[in-house]
Amino acid sequence: NLRSMDIFVLGEAHQPGMYTVSSLATLTNAIFQSGGVNLTGSLRGIQLKRKGEIVSTFDFYDLLLNGDTSKDIRLMQGDVVFIPPITKTAGLAGEVTRPGIYELKEDETLGDLIKFAGNLKPKADTLSVDLQRVDSSSNGFDLIKVTVNDSSLASYRLQNGDVFSIYPVVDNLTNAVLVKGHALQPGFFPWYKGMRIGDLIKSKANLLAMTDLTYVLVKREHEQNQNYEYIQIDFEKIFNNEADDANILLKARDEILFLPSLLTAEQITTKLIEDTYAIENDQVVLEQDLWSAMTYLRKSLMEEQLSTDQAGGGVPMINPATGLPFEGDLKLNTEFSRYYEYSIYDYCAIPEDLALLVIETLGFRPKTKIPFEDLENITSQEALDDLLEEIENERQKIRNLEASGQDLETTLTDICRRQLLEPAIHVLNRQRTPNKETKTVQVFGNVHFPGTYPLTTGMVLEDALKAAGGLKSATYDSEIEVSRVMNTGKEFTVANTFVALSDKEATQTPLKAMDIINLKQISSALRTVEITGEVYFAGVYPISENQTLGELVRRAGGITEFGAVEATFFQRQSLKVAELARLERAKEELRRKILLTSQSVGFGQQAMDANAVGLLTTLLTRDSNVDENALGRLVVDLESVLNGSVSDLLLEDGDSIHIPTIQQSVSVIGEVFVANSHLFKSNLTLSDYIDLSGGANEYADEDNIYLIKADGSIVSPSELVTSGRFFRNRSSATRGGLQPGDTVVVPLEVQPFSAIMATTEITQIVYQMALAAAAVNSF
Repeated sequence: NLRSMDIFVLGEAHQPGMYTVSSLATLTNAIFQSGGVNLTGSLRGIQLKRKGEIVSTFDFYDLLLNGDTSKDIRLMQGDVVFIPPITKTAGLAGEVTRPGIYELKEDETLGDLIKFAGNLKPKADTLSVDLQRVDSSSNGFDLIKVTVNDSSLASYRLQNGDVFSIYPVVDNLTNAVLVKGHALQPGFFPWYKGMRIGDLIKSKANLLAMTDLTYVLVKREHEQNQNYEYIQIDFEKIFNNEADDANILLKARDEILFLPSLLTAEQITTKLIEDTYAIENDQVVLEQDLWSAMTYLRKSLMEEQLSTDQAGGGVPMINPATGLPFEGDLKLNTEFSRYYEYSIYDYCAIPEDLALLVIETLGFRPKTKIPFEDLENITSQEALDDLLEEIENERQKIRNLEASGQDLETTLTDICRRQLLEPAIHVLNRQRTPNKETKTVQVFGNVHFPGTYPLTTGMVLEDALKAAGGLKSATYDSEIEVSRVMNTGKEFTVANTFVALSDKEATQTPLKAMDIINLKQISSALRTVEITGEVYFAGVYPISENQTLGELVRRAGGITEFGAVEATFFQRQSLKVAELARLERAKEELRRKILLTSQSVGFGQQAMDANAVGLLTTLLTRDSNVDENALGRLVVDLESVLNGSVSDLLLEDGDSIHIPTIQQSVSVIGEVFVANSHLFKSNLTLSDYIDLSGGANEYADEDNIYLIKADGSIVSPSELVTSGRFFRNRSSATRGGLQPGDTVVVPLEVQPFSAIMATTEITQIVYQMALAAAAVNSF
């Protein structure tokens, strides 16, 4: 049987006193049994006393840090374990494995302290170590910069209370180059001495499709300051000859920027940027996080807010722990949101306006951003004005993009190139000093991508033309205008010089900061007209200046024996555009009247509700009722033109002439029981044709019946009355006489109702547009 014995644990123990322990107990067993060492106790000099003498000194660090139990000796009856107060300490913070406060012996150094803390982390910056040392003379602390190296670790003596802070190295790469922009593998690449740009990109296989090989920028940091310079590279020269001067030596921290030469709408990607949710106290909450990407800045400002009901019926919220939708009766204590990002190759963010233009160019109409149901929330004139202004701003953005004169692919490419180049332009603008001009040049005129570009090292005129994407067709290359802006002290003056592209020496003219290059375009627009129908050689014909309608008919071989000359349909593009603009302005004005009238209520009148307003405004948005092909008609007397009795008509680009087949019918449209066409008979009157269509219905305005002649002219109600309401066919010279191909229009009689005075005007315009389209289509 093991006997027990009594020992003492005294000093800075947690519970000092006498303890009964086993005869096999050691010094550490006694310390643990007493509750351990207080914060004020020493771990480095624990004494074992036997009969009044110190027989052993135990260093707890040997056990805790090294696992050494060689000095953990067995106790005997009456032994005293004494824990003295702590003496010398030093702290270590930052890039070490175990930061904290450590107890030191008098002969221990900085190397021992770092060893106690588990040594330095890989990111520790040994040249950036701060020491805070107590200075009793100044009643404060001294901040001392310390360099940690092999020699200093063993020699640097520490004082009680020293605190070291070891900082991480800066997160930047030194021996690397960065590839950005329209690159197959953007990112950092290792750099070595003697590395050339051709070593980084060895062939076209290492590049994305449609990369601009003639204009690659290298951004290089100045060795003496933080300014940057740009170098222009032509990779076509490098691929043809590796020994060319374009294959420059790279330096560490160079940035290589690649640009696209052509992008298409098919390359646009759509990404849903989703929030992350978590469950806290049986509630679904949005996880808080800090995002540094520009994507999330745009998301926070532009996202579409949805209600909880909408969210529940739409995209399910995913539990990040399981990857499955949330189950059970959970409460959503945050607003659900949805945001889409449009981009190309992740380096080019596509603006929403451009995305809408892409959709409309492909023949689709996007959903309106301002639903008519929101009109019921308008309670003041100011709110109405704000709504109308918002609608107009959205449409103006689309019109501005359409009016830029560029095709969709060029617009996409130009926007993405600008996004890549704008940071370089901003850097150069910030480097400007009072004694220096901004190191940029501008290229305008007949180039693919006009705009502002960095002035690269040794840039010449030819380089500027490559930067702008090269020349377009029909460029007047015999006179390239170079404008040099010079600072005379009080003002800038401009001196113009002219360079011919055929002069190879002139194209190597060095450029200076703020130079402006302008390229002129030769007028080469092809003007064409189209003639169809009953002519011998129908088709599209190019025309010259002052070409006439009669000459065109003769070029087409003349009119066949079946052609109805009196029913010639002549359409002019400029008139069509003007009429569409007038119709759009009329609809905008009518919408405004609807909104104003719906909010203003007169005496004895009832305000319109949101459904009525929505119904009326919907009438104005149904573009299907308007046949744009029927607009832009110009009434011409082709028969008189051909026989020379009237002046010939000068043709314009885009004119369209159709000679229809001789008609043998009269059409009746509008408010009759059966709108139809009837065989022409000379003994029938206008009233007879209306009766053949079932007669006028109860909605017809019989006092305003009018006639559309085959040549497109209109016989008004007053002329019909003058010539006799129920007239028969007269001679062809009589304007009011019925002839084959004519159309009788029975309009709708409109009665104002409710509290809106503009209803009559609205309905008449929409209705008449539909009737006009139907009348023309009957030809």
